[in-house]
Amino acid sequence: MAVDVGTEGVRAGIFDLKGNAVAISRVKCAIRFLKEGWIEQDPYELWKTLKKSILCCLNTSHINSSYIGGISIDSATVTLIAVDNKGNPLRPAILWMDTRAYKEAEMINHTNHPILKFVGGNISPEWMIPKMLWLKNNELDLYKRAYKIVGVMDWLVYKLTGQWTASLCNVSCEWNYVSFLGGWQKDFLETVGLEDVFAKLPDKIYQMGSVISELKPKVAEEIGLSPHTLVIESGIDGYAAALGVNVFKAGRVSYILGSSSGYVALSSTPRFSSGIWGPVPDAIVPGQWVIEGGQTSAGSIIRWFRENFFYKNTEESLEKEHNLYSQLDKEAEKISPGSEGLIVLDYWQGNRIPFGDSLAKGVVVGLSLNHTYLHIYRAILEGIAYGGYHIVKIFNNIGVKVNEIWASGGGSKSRLWMQIHADIFNIPIILPKQPEASLLGDAICVATGEEIYASLQEAANNMVQIGNVIEPRFVNHKIYKEYFQRYLRIYPTLRGLIHELARGTSEI
Repeated sequence: MAVDVGTEGVRAGIFDLKGNAVAISRVKCAIRFLKEGWIEQDPYELWKTLKKSILCCLNTSHINSSYIGGISIDSATVTLIAVDNKGNPLRPAILWMDTRAYKEAEMINHTNHPILKFVGGNISPEWMIPKMLWLKNNELDLYKRAYKIVGVMDWLVYKLTGQWTASLCNVSCEWNYVSFLGGWQKDFLETVGLEDVFAKLPDKIYQMGSVISELKPKVAEEIGLSPHTLVIESGIDGYAAALGVNVFKAGRVSYILGSSSGYVALSSTPRFSSGIWGPVPDAIVPGQWVIEGGQTSAGSIIRWFRENFFYKNTEESLEKEHNLYSQLDKEAEKISPGSEGLIVLDYWQGNRIPFGDSLAKGVVVGLSLNHTYLHIYRAILEGIAYGGYHIVKIFNNIGVKVNEIWASGGGSKSRLWMQIHADIFNIPIILPKQPEASLLGDAICVATGEEIYASLQEAANNMVQIGNVIEPRFVNHKIYKEYFQRYLRIYPTLRGLIHELARGTSEI
């Protein structure tokens, strides 16, 4: 059993030992946009959603739940939850994409602490340390009362097992934990003002694919599984997806395209550079370094477009939503590359890579009365792909050669969007047979934890299957190269003005 805790819902899946999905379910869960950059979620509603998703998956599968030997959960990170000593949340969860801690992140980055070299020298306000610091700076009483301050995945694992644990994947990537240096660095936390946070951190750290414990009997009964079902550690959704496309192959990059995007590659040696995340040691497997890039806003921009140009009702059926996007793709495909002079800067919720600028905002350049909503739609698809191409070029520049990109997530279901990516990147885009790569990655963790396979790599070799290959069209790539150069000029040209507007400054 695999569980993917996404931004606006929970997916659950049951897989066989060859990576075939027996059943997959999805249940929505609301998030709340409080104001610019502030986004929260009700943890109790999320827990109910997770249980419902598991039960729906079991009911759909029509299999005996005793056949399920293990369960693993991934999630977007970092969604912060502060709890009391009984595990009860003290406030709504601060969602992973929340950027209210941008001042804290700026302060941390200005310390130039050596630990920052493992995240490209630039910490994001989305991450755990800035969010913890924001909590301490702005809700001090609650911070003091908090028994633990953890990620959403850690809290859900606690609900399943009664143990406070964290994934080495998560803490290494976005909690400033460096395994070979002994974990969290005391002098770093003291420098940023979190010298008192150690007791609030999870008690144990587990590698992906490690067994945590069996399910609590009462919880097992609630979700329809055996109390002997093993709970096995996974990690960040993008890293679970990397397992789900067998990122161990040389020259292969995992690309997950959901509300945000994530590009993940493995390297046998560290590649230190600004403008990337990493090199992160041991996050997926010991001895391998993760190189990562990503965009805060990707599919979320498409959702914004749908809600503001079509319908806003989040209760609309998935079928209606799918049909809308299929029709938009069909019509937008008729528009030539470059959207007839329209370029979108994809920074709706800030920029992760390469600028680490949480105050950055989206821009549409080149609008005329000749443009329609279809031009804007296609330009959004292209703008997000330009942002991805920027990341891939950085990978190549630091010696992480990208020969093929395996795409997964909701956005990979759009053939037009994948062709746009292939044309812009001039690299084949490969679609795995199982598009829910994060779920498959969780299943790979379970198969490893149950010792069905000897390692995550062996499990991936046996469970990941190729689907379709989308080849680039060089004639389109030549056109996109020119547009990409213009795309690169937008942010540095408008950065000052964007920051003034983002800070609410009236001086122009």
